[in-house]
Amino acid sequence: MKKVVELFKKYNFVILIVVISILRFLLSYKLPSFYLSNLKYDDKLMVNQLLTLMKDRYFGIYSQYTLIKGPIFPYVMYAAKDLNISFSSLFTLLYIFSSLFFATSMRKIINNKKFFLILYLILILNPLTYSAEVFQRLYANTISIPELLFFFGFVVNIIALKDVRIRDCIGLGLMTALMLLTRNDNIWIIIVIALVFIYKLLKAKQLENFYIVLFPILIVIFAFQIVSSNNSTYYKIYTYNELENTHFKDAYSKILQIKDDNKRNRVSIPKTTFLKLSEKSKVFGLTKEEIEEQYRLTQKDEIENGDIIWFFRFITYGKHKFKNGKAADKYYKKLSKVIDELFASKELKKEGVLPSVYLNSANRKELLALPKRFFEAIGYTSSYQNVRTYSKEELHKKKAMYNAKIDTYSMTYKNYRYAENIITKNTFLAELMRVIYQLFTIIFSIIALIIYFKNIKKFDELGFIIHLILLVYLIILAGVVYTDVTGFHAIRYRYLCNVYILQSLFIILNLGRLYLNRVEEDEIKFANMSDKLLKKLTGVKLSVVIPAYNEEKVISSTIKEVNSVLKKNDILKGSEIIVVNDGSVDKTGDIAKKNGAIVIDNPENMGYGYSLKRGIETAKNELIAITDADGTYPFNYIPKMIEVKNQGFDLVVGARCGKYYRQSLFKSMLRKVLKGLVEFVSDREIEDVNSGLRVFDKSTVIEYFPRLCNTFSFSTSETLAYAMNCHTITYVNVPYQKRVGKSKIKLFKDSMKSLRYILESCIYYNPLRIFSFLTSCCILLSIIGFICSHFLRIKAGYILGIGGLLVSVVVFSIGLLAVLLKQIMDK
Repeated sequence: MKKVVELFKKYNFVILIVVISILRFLLSYKLPSFYLSNLKYDDKLMVNQLLTLMKDRYFGIYSQYTLIKGPIFPYVMYAAKDLNISFSSLFTLLYIFSSLFFATSMRKIINNKKFFLILYLILILNPLTYSAEVFQRLYANTISIPELLFFFGFVVNIIALKDVRIRDCIGLGLMTALMLLTRNDNIWIIIVIALVFIYKLLKAKQLENFYIVLFPILIVIFAFQIVSSNNSTYYKIYTYNELENTHFKDAYSKILQIKDDNKRNRVSIPKTTFLKLSEKSKVFGLTKEEIEEQYRLTQKDEIENGDIIWFFRFITYGKHKFKNGKAADKYYKKLSKVIDELFASKELKKEGVLPSVYLNSANRKELLALPKRFFEAIGYTSSYQNVRTYSKEELHKKKAMYNAKIDTYSMTYKNYRYAENIITKNTFLAELMRVIYQLFTIIFSIIALIIYFKNIKKFDELGFIIHLILLVYLIILAGVVYTDVTGFHAIRYRYLCNVYILQSLFIILNLGRLYLNRVEEDEIKFANMSDKLLKKLTGVKLSVVIPAYNEEKVISSTIKEVNSVLKKNDILKGSEIIVVNDGSVDKTGDIAKKNGAIVIDNPENMGYGYSLKRGIETAKNELIAITDADGTYPFNYIPKMIEVKNQGFDLVVGARCGKYYRQSLFKSMLRKVLKGLVEFVSDREIEDVNSGLRVFDKSTVIEYFPRLCNTFSFSTSETLAYAMNCHTITYVNVPYQKRVGKSKIKLFKDSMKSLRYILESCIYYNPLRIFSFLTSCCILLSIIGFICSHFLRIKAGYILGIGGLLVSVVVFSIGLLAVLLKQIMDK
């Protein structure tokens, strides 16, 4: 039980994150369970009308709905089908992982557990992702939410780390391709990638970071080719979307350019336009009666803005019943050519329109309304106006119609002529969360803006991320508002999905700025405190040992930093700086001598530990401090460490922290493994196993020289030697700094050496502990073997059970023998 409590204390943060994630996943069961396998083709069913997902092949037969929306959402639906889970459950899983990924990425900039937890909670509990409206239709915007978080997670990784990792650039490219294939209008992605490249170029001043843009470009091209190739196979047209690079786009654009005096709106198609076209072109193919019938069905004489593209596609498909994309493209090519001829012959008048098929021209009245509508949209998202839940009773009062096939209610909203699907499986908790987020967003948006403008000149990593998020927020909001004013009712929940998330991120990251500002203030105070401590340490003599291998770029500044601490106000007289030049092939030794250090030259590269041993043996003072030559350790923390040591500790270690210490996930995992092993072997809690900033006595450490490693693992072996021989160890947190130059550490090779020395130390200092562990493993295997043989009737299990017991006895006996040998050696 005690062990369980200890494990919970040790991993309580991870356990909390897992519990929150599981609870969030369970909320997905409050959403409608859309299973693709349960859907049947029905023109009247909105879900299939929107997605045109068939049960047979690819995206089904070619129809008026095909190749006009991004393919990623249908792919996700098929993934849900293959996994045999509902779309809402799959979306929730994607959202949980994307939230975790973004929050974990932000720890490289704001390394604080409380901030990480708050950021994750704000994301994971956002009512946007389980509200009544997010699943009102199976629509691509739901997928864009986790895509956005994954995208910005990779952006943060690239910005936060000094060296750009290729895997992050590949991840950025994959997310760029997915987002562009989800929604064609995600143009802001290109702007963000360009700004990230410029930022890294200005910061690092290295042109090799070009792959920040190279990989996204190549991956997007490759992804578009794959989708286009699939479309060519199934629909006989090589394109990823018929709104791009096809004759449908040409024909549609030219239809919009036909000038008609009967137009009431800037962008519209009156009935008279199609009547003229039908009269002058047989290619168009619709008779006067058919056009009249189509407009009668719409109950209008003029099709406006956003509805034009669908109306035009419906009437042409309805007339010609294209078998595939090739046949459709051939028709639209002919129609486009005919309209050009009619323009040239002046039989049809021509007017200018915007070149993009996604934007509509605005008149002066609409442009004047933009600022007001922009702020209305901000209020709409900030108040979570339509992100709400409904009870069945409320829906019945609204005279909503129930659709048993997809377990939804359909109801008509005010000011909208079409019905939306509203889910019914909601809880009081969901509605409560909506109200909480209303208050949170409204109150803290103001606070976040104040913090933002106060720190707007701070163009550090966090500041740049906040600028990017605000920029994307404004671009999306501006695009939605422009469409709402000029085209159709776009200030609707499904078009603003990402804005809600971006607004939450803007708030919480600006609040995180307060923490970073406090850390900076604490560092300044601590530096001042270190200066004050120097006055108390008068008379203390210190030998500083610095191993150096090819550090000519930084050795001078390192010695100067140490000297500024040792010699400030004539304090610490009698101290010395010893640089052990470990076979450097550059001018490290010469530069160190010029800067007044005592230089010991190794004839060849002998290793980090060997150099430290030589430096410690040469030192004339009893008190030793060691540090690295690469500028990663702040030496101004040494006075504090000396003061702590004077309280009676044998070893004081500078426990590394900060964003430059975390680095890659692989390094972080290796550190945790080594830390766990050392803690297991020593049976003591150890904050930093192999930090290179330490203070200790010469006479104590020399006793253990035969057992201390000559290479990278010197620090690890020293920690173990002190821990397993009842010496007192304490830790002082120090901010790990950017390294100057390239690391000499071979990660995997040196980690294996560290592992070997840990096992050797355990066998030497406390052999029974490691052999007891191995004995327990053998007994566990034995139990598993007996269970398999008894319950599963596996004969080999019985052999494993007997063998495990015999081996456990042998291993434990070897452990006892090792203890006996150690006692003899100690004597």
